[in-house]
Amino acid sequence: DAETVAGVFAWRDATHLRRIISEITGRRPAQMIFHLDNQAVIKISESGNFSSPRSRHIAVRYHKLHEMVADKSGIVRYVASKSNPADLLTKPITRTMKASLMGRLISSIDF
Repeated sequence: DAETVAGVFAWRDATHLRRIISEITGRRPAQMIFHLDNQAVIKISESGNFSSPRSRHIAVRYHKLHEMVADKSGIVRYVASKSNPADLLTKPITRTMKASLMGRLISSIDF
């Protein structure tokens, strides 16, 4: 599943950034939070059940998402597609949706 692979890559990159922040500040960074819009990936990452016919093909190296949730280094949360700023780059959207998502994206940045 492409979203599982993307989640693992995001987890890997975030882990490296956490280490860098920890070395610079000398403090342990807060728990990572991943917002996903695929409920199946969220359930698999929380349960670790890769034995269903639809998820059995996922390679062992992509089970890291479940390990992250299990060891409490990160959590996954559901975000509806209509509220997901990543959809700006991954899905065809209307002008109204674009304006809404751009506003969410810009308002989440701390200057």
